[in-house]
Amino acid sequence: LSLYKMTHARYNISVAPPMKDLTKPRGWKSRLSAIVLSIVIAMAFMPSLGAVDQADAYAGEWSIESNPSEIYASYGDGVQLDVTLNYDEDLGAPEIEVYRWYLADENYDFPDEPTETTEDPSLWLGEVYAYQYWKCEAVDSEGDTRDCAFDVYVEQVMNWHIDTTDDADSFYYDVEEGQNIEMDPALNIIYDEGYDSSNFKFTYDWRIEAYDEESDEWDYVSIDGANQKKYVAKNVTEGTNYRLYVTDQYGNTDFAYVYLSVITADQKKADKVTEAIDKIKDIANITLADKAGIMAAKAAYDALSLDQKNLLYTSDINKLMEAIKKIEALEAEAKAKAEAEAKAKAEAEAKAKAEAEAKAKAEAEAKAKAEKKAIAKAKKLKVKSFKVKAAKGKKATVTWKATKGAKGYQIMYSLNKKFKKAKKVNIKKANAKKAVINKLKAKKKYFVKIRPYSVVKKANGKKVTVYGKWSKVKIIKAK
Repeated sequence: LSLYKMTHARYNISVAPPMKDLTKPRGWKSRLSAIVLSIVIAMAFMPSLGAVDQADAYAGEWSIESNPSEIYASYGDGVQLDVTLNYDEDLGAPEIEVYRWYLADENYDFPDEPTETTEDPSLWLGEVYAYQYWKCEAVDSEGDTRDCAFDVYVEQVMNWHIDTTDDADSFYYDVEEGQNIEMDPALNIIYDEGYDSSNFKFTYDWRIEAYDEESDEWDYVSIDGANQKKYVAKNVTEGTNYRLYVTDQYGNTDFAYVYLSVITADQKKADKVTEAIDKIKDIANITLADKAGIMAAKAAYDALSLDQKNLLYTSDINKLMEAIKKIEALEAEAKAKAEAEAKAKAEAEAKAKAEAEAKAKAEAEAKAKAEKKAIAKAKKLKVKSFKVKAAKGKKATVTWKATKGAKGYQIMYSLNKKFKKAKKVNIKKANAKKAVINKLKAKKKYFVKIRPYSVVKKANGKKVTVYGKWSKVKIIKAK
C-alpha cells in the first residue's frame, strides 16, 4: 500500500487498509503477502505504471529545431521550412497537435496570430524575393509549446541601376567659392522588368575626388559621416567633384556624378559686368531711355581690376564703348532741342500762370461769398414744436419737428435756469424727432432747450459745424 501511494500520489487516490491490524509483529511470509496484495490491487484499479511514468517523462523534455536554421535561395526560388522534433526514444514521442508559423515584419516583430498553421513539421513558402524571418511554434497535446526560428536569405543580382540616359545621373550645382551648398539629388532608379522596388533598401555614401599618394592617382574617397541622401558641402573650392554611391542590402552598388560649378570672386565680378553688357541693345536701337543701364555697366567695368577685366571678351568691351558714344551723341542732340523747347515752354507757362491766378482769385471770392451766405443761413435755423415731458425712472422725453437743412440737434438741460453746469445731448441724425434724457435727479426741476446745427463747407475746403438758434426753454420736474 505504501508503494502504491508513493507511485500514484499525483492522482490523489487512496485505498482503505485491510481490516487486519498490520502494526502487530508478523512473519516474513505474511509481510511479503501483504506487499504483493497491495500491488495487485493497485494494478487492478489504475493505468499501467509505465504509461504514467512516460507522460511525466516527456512533459518539458522535448524540443524542436530548424533544419536548417539558415536557408539560402536564389531570387524567385521556392523555399521549404522543415522542423526536427527531438525527444527521448525510450520514453516515446510527444503528440504534436499543430505547428504554428509566424512571419516577422520589417522590425523583426512577430504577429500575435500565426501567419500559417500546419499539421506537418514543414511549410512551403513558394517564390521568395527578399529576406524573410520566420518562427515555428509546436504545440503538444498537453498544451506545451516549443519554438525555433529560420533566416531565409535571397541571393540577389544587380537588377536595378541609376538612370544614365541623357546625363540623368549627373547633377549640377552653382556655388560661389568658399560658400556651402546643400546637395540632394533626385535620383531616378530604374528597376529591371519583373522586380519590385519595395524589395530594395538603399544606403548612401558621399565621396569626394582626392589624390591618393599611395596609388599616385586621383580617386573618390568616402566622406566621414556623409551617409545620407542629402549632403552639405562646406567651403567649396574650385575643381571640387563629388559622387553619390548607392548600395542595396545585398551589396549591389551604383553611383551618380555630382558636378559643382564653382565661381571665383574675380569671375563673379567679371560675370556681373558681362550680364550688364548683354542687356544693352544693338547700337542702332539705343535711345536715351537706355542710358541708366549703359552707365551702370560702365561703372561696373571701371570698378574691375586689370586681371578681372582680362576675363571679359573683347567683343563685349567694344560693345560697351560704342554704346557710351551713342549715348553722348544722343544727349548733345537732345540738349539743343531741349533748350529751344524750354524757351517756348517758359513763355507759355508765364501766360498760363497769369490766367490761372486771375481765375483762382475769382473762384476764391465766389467761394468766400457762398461760405458767408451758408453760415448766415445755418445760424437762422430754429427747432419748431419743441416739447419736453417727464417720464418714470428719472427720465425725460424730448420731441420736436425736424428742421429742414439741419444735420443734427443739440439738447441742453440744467438745474439752473441760466444753464450753469449744463449738460448736452448731441443728436447726429437730420431726421431725428425724439430723444430721451436719462439719469435725472428725482423731484428736481430741470430747464431744457434745443437747437439745430448744420455742417458748412468753407472756402478752404474744410467743414465747420454751425449752430442755429436756441428754442424757448421748457421746464419739467423729474419723477
